[in-house]
Amino acid sequence: MSNIFYFSSRSDIAASQNLEIFIERCRNELTVFGADLDFDSWLWPKVANFTTLGSGSRSSSIEDKMAEPFISFAKAYFRYQQGHRPAKTRNESKALKVLERALTEAHGEPDILKLDASILDRAALIAREHYASAAYQCGRELARLAKFVSDNHLISKPCGTWKNPISRPQDDNKVGKKAREARSRKLPSRDAVLAMGDIFANAGDDPRDIFTSSVFALLMSGSVRITEVLHLPVDCEVHDFNQQGEPVYGLRFYSGKGFGANIKWVPTVMWPIVKEAISRVKAITEEGRALGAWLEKNPDLMFIHPDSNYADRSKPLTEVEACETLGLYLDQDAAKQRIYYAYEFKRGDLLTMETVWKKLRHRLPDQFPYVEEKANITFGNALFAMQINALHAKRGVVRVLPWLPSVNIVNNDLSPRDHLAEGAHRSIFSRYGYFHADGSEMHITTHQMRHMIDTMGHRGGMSDEEIARFAGRADPKQNRVYNHLTGKELAVKYEQAQVAAGYEESMLIHCEPVSREAYDLAPKGPVHRSLWGFCLHDFAASPCGLFRDCLNCDEHLCEKRSGTKEELTAQLADTEANLLASEKAMTDGEYGADRWYEHHKLTVARLRELIAIMNDSNVPDGSLIRLRQDYAPSHSNRALRARGDLARRSLGHAEMPLLSSLMEEI
Repeated sequence: MSNIFYFSSRSDIAASQNLEIFIERCRNELTVFGADLDFDSWLWPKVANFTTLGSGSRSSSIEDKMAEPFISFAKAYFRYQQGHRPAKTRNESKALKVLERALTEAHGEPDILKLDASILDRAALIAREHYASAAYQCGRELARLAKFVSDNHLISKPCGTWKNPISRPQDDNKVGKKAREARSRKLPSRDAVLAMGDIFANAGDDPRDIFTSSVFALLMSGSVRITEVLHLPVDCEVHDFNQQGEPVYGLRFYSGKGFGANIKWVPTVMWPIVKEAISRVKAITEEGRALGAWLEKNPDLMFIHPDSNYADRSKPLTEVEACETLGLYLDQDAAKQRIYYAYEFKRGDLLTMETVWKKLRHRLPDQFPYVEEKANITFGNALFAMQINALHAKRGVVRVLPWLPSVNIVNNDLSPRDHLAEGAHRSIFSRYGYFHADGSEMHITTHQMRHMIDTMGHRGGMSDEEIARFAGRADPKQNRVYNHLTGKELAVKYEQAQVAAGYEESMLIHCEPVSREAYDLAPKGPVHRSLWGFCLHDFAASPCGLFRDCLNCDEHLCEKRSGTKEELTAQLADTEANLLASEKAMTDGEYGADRWYEHHKLTVARLRELIAIMNDSNVPDGSLIRLRQDYAPSHSNRALRARGDLARRSLGHAEMPLLSSLMEEI
């Protein structure tokens, strides 16, 4: 058994000192995962790899290693919690990964001492973005971690009262009206999808329309995440030939959730659409890439945009001229407002391209020059590299500051924003005059497209492995969240598989989920085949109370037939061995052994009686035998017996009733 301890902090020392003590004790005193575990290594074989979010739990690349000082705490906390509450899922690792990302984004380095409620909120947002069905479990572990470090004085600002803001996911494998509505919400409206096709075909010169319609076309190219689309390199197109020598066309993505670099082959029917979308995006982002490439090489010099009339970076400028170097053409009042209030210059300060850039360079994106560092995609070679306000409907484009559109930019343009004042926002559907038949506004979310494409894959007969590879998922089990085939569709697929396997179509039974109302109108007759005979329990009314322990159930009928005696005899030998083992365990004082002894003793008695009946020549073949149930080892009977309301009775062979009272022939 592993050595464990219960950590108790000291209130008279600082949080940093308590943290050091906690880590040292977990390193030197715990033997969880083995006394020979190399605690200082970030790779724990067959246990966990302490890697950053998105790098894959099995990655052994040093670039994916968690950073100090967080990794030391992460290893100590993981080992401590698994010692006290071992679990195969090990959701602690999910919480640790998102927490490291949130701390790094907020403070530049992941230090658990800087944990507070705002960091936890940010970590929950990251969990929603990165995990699908596991986001709730990740949030739950974040709350558990926050309480632990707060209660044990391992952080400076206690946040143990923080609650998980992520709701528990609802089970999609249900039938009925509510379940159908839940599945429908995850799939886009057919009319909205067709409307986007028309918009793409008729998009004008507005960069905003070109951007949204082109992104939508790329989402239709395969089961891709919106972040994967927005992080595409400019040279993402791949032309090749398959094993049959036929041309194929794909896009080079860097997939999330640990899948890594990936080429997703585009269905042939989508080739011209995807090529046109990429061509349009390249045209509106060419200057953005030039800006990114310039700043990567010349971070201390302002980029001179193609329409600028100023090349001398040290020449004094007026407020209007200074704004023009940024690509903003404003009147004098507006120019002064921007220079003195937005950029915080003081009256009389010298305005030149150099001084203006010193005020602006801190506004570069935090991750600049990278868009996706692991894939080596920078603003200089990113397909969607743009400039600030490039897609804004009213604000002027600041042509010297790089910017990359986010997921929210896309989703906001695909949906109405009812909380805003009337006329403040118009979605792309509204701008092009597309509404539902009832007059309501159309909307789509980018993630709905991924659900739709995956469901189409299931509908078309793709295997789980093929869909996972196509979608860029490391684990095919994650496909279940995205499969929205109806019960009727599943029944049809099953029938088709049966026919393909050689069954006659006339012999197939069509099955599909029905409502409770339809079930109540159906005739009842709960009879189920079992290993020994028939079960008469109505599972529609309640689950099995004996966990399918048929030989000790008075709702079971044992059938005398060829082979039953041999099966019962083999079962008796196994149960007698278990009876002896439980008797020894009970003698040794093992907890719970008395209950197993009681159960096996009852089963042995019943098996012996049944075998005796099977050997009786007076009982014809085909007879159905029901053994009287005087006592069953259930929790309720155990409680009644403890209270004295139920007398205990040993069911040894000698005490069993006569055969005539035991047997019912039906």
